[in-house]
Amino acid sequence: MARFCRWSVVLLAALLLLDAAVLMAMGQLNVGTIGPLFLGAGLLWLVLGVEARRQWLAAAPWRRCCWRLLVGAAAVWLVSLLYFFMLLAWQPRPSLSQPPSALIVLGSGLQGTKPGPMLRLRLESAQELAAKFPQAKLLVSGGQGWSEEISEAEAMRRWLRAHGVDATRIVPEAASSSTEENLLFSRQALLQVGIDVARDPVLIITSDFHTVRSKGLASAQGYRHFALAGAPTPWHIRGNAWFREYFATASSWLLGEY
Repeated sequence: MARFCRWSVVLLAALLLLDAAVLMAMGQLNVGTIGPLFLGAGLLWLVLGVEARRQWLAAAPWRRCCWRLLVGAAAVWLVSLLYFFMLLAWQPRPSLSQPPSALIVLGSGLQGTKPGPMLRLRLESAQELAAKFPQAKLLVSGGQGWSEEISEAEAMRRWLRAHGVDATRIVPEAASSSTEENLLFSRQALLQVGIDVARDPVLIITSDFHTVRSKGLASAQGYRHFALAGAPTPWHIRGNAWFREYFATASSWLLGEY
């Protein structure tokens, strides 16, 4: 049984390292890819360094005490991570009681000048909702990242135009660099076209894993009548996206963003 557990951990570590290596080779360098790299390396060390660790711990009582504290902290962290994943998987989806005055599409990464897989799924959801609510403005929110050739807002505007959305409905916001700024600057941009998020209903479109944090940030930014539409996350990066969002949510909470 011990041997089976040991090899199971080695297999898990190898999968985590492979996942990180493939995504980093594709240019995705963020907490969602670096985290699995360190986790995989840590698990390998845990399994392969048993004897060396046993000798090191036996040399002094304080080392054993520190090790127990470290194991306890890791267990608490793992429980919090699993709880967060459950929260993302089973969160409720409240709806608006009246048609939205605006659809806000939150930006995500680009591939060259084109929307990346995650952003494309958000835009496909936005396209469907734009047809369902023809009176609603479409605000596309996202600045230009350090590795991006154009702003995310411009890439979204081009995609929506190419897929038949009337240009007069699209309101670009190209200055934001975070979810908090997405929502703050979107509020300001909508005021310019006569929509007040403190009064008018809006629908925020993002990825499914991103709705928990977006909801908290929107409430903190003064949005009063809003709902969220969560586009599906591509299966091959879902775990990485959820892992990254765990730390982003913790950071937002610690910084008092909501």
